[in-house]
Amino acid sequence: MATRRDILRERKTTKSDSSLLAAVRETDSSVTWAADCLCPNKFDTVVRAVKNLCGFNETSNRYNISSRLLPQFLFEAFLSRTQV
Repeated sequence: MATRRDILRERKTTKSDSSLLAAVRETDSSVTWAADCLCPNKFDTVVRAVKNLCGFNETSNRYNISSRLLPQFLFEAFLSRTQV
């Protein structure tokens, strides 16, 4: 049986996932499903969307929003790029 903590964690993850998908769609309109983000040719698009979502500042090389979203999705995007 799922505890309240599990439900809240799942809700937060789902919200993060949907935020990323919306940001990727703004960057590249050809992305229609979350699975499209895992294609190796979409790696740069996903990285650009994560940077925009987390408020990356090009001049200072820093992010305005510290979040678990950034490392999680950059790692997943890296894995999808390295898989054949």
